[in-house]
Amino acid sequence: MDLDSLEMSTRQRIGNRIKSERLQLNYSLSDLANKSGVSASTIHKIENYSMVPTVMTLLKIAHGLDRDLHFFVSDTDSMREYNLIRHNEGTITRIQRQRSLFRAVSSKLAGTRLEVLHCTIEKGGNSGRENLLHDNEEIAICLKGKAQFIIGKERVILESMDSLHIKRGISHRWKNAWENKTELLFIFTPPLLI
Repeated sequence: MDLDSLEMSTRQRIGNRIKSERLQLNYSLSDLANKSGVSASTIHKIENYSMVPTVMTLLKIAHGLDRDLHFFVSDTDSMREYNLIRHNEGTITRIQRQRSLFRAVSSKLAGTRLEVLHCTIEKGGNSGRENLLHDNEEIAICLKGKAQFIIGKERVILESMDSLHIKRGISHRWKNAWENKTELLFIFTPPLLI
């Protein structure tokens, strides 16, 4: 992951966690502003990824939400037994060379052995020239459109609501050879780092 992707991922994680905590507590932006001493407009910018908070600002917001700083900056959601990810949340990674967009629909709870990614693949998008080879079991579910997988010398076409389970250590690749966008849901165990 390059530095720009890392920065955006961090912005999204912090913004999503603040917004999620605020909504769970049923706080408006003004409520949190009053409790934290941070302006509502600043909180709004942080929640929408357009501003990186200073450590002091994040400490104030954490205090207003009755959380510690670690909860907002940690790579894992280790303070919880669960994590709710709304349809418009989740860390987003765009991979230009693959012409695809990945959105995390699972979180990194402590001890988790599972990762779920929603992938939108444009026409011509693919996993790259080289086959993928990773030490993770993988399930791909086609939500919309079609996707072609090459597994060894076999070609498998997934259509809407078809699924494909690939054992760990099996070389494969995928592409969208059709006119419309394809949506896939990838499930990995253990988690796969993009």
